[in-house]
Amino acid sequence: MKIIPDKFVHITVKKQHSLARIKQNAIQINQSLYGPELDDLSQKMYDEYEMNMNAVQSTFNQFIY
Repeated sequence: MKIIPDKFVHITVKKQHSLARIKQNAIQINQSLYGPELDDLSQKMYDEYEMNMNAVQSTFNQFIY
């Protein structure tokens, strides 16, 4: 997309709080999710978010002078 941000805000939230929020949102979308299935889905979503955030931070850091 060739977008170069000039500012980056990253709010730190504990992993457990993020996972709880992901679970809440997943249940709102699909009420049949529960137990290990919900835990696995939430963890996969969190892992993907973390991977993407690391890439964004890495890219952004390249442009800091």
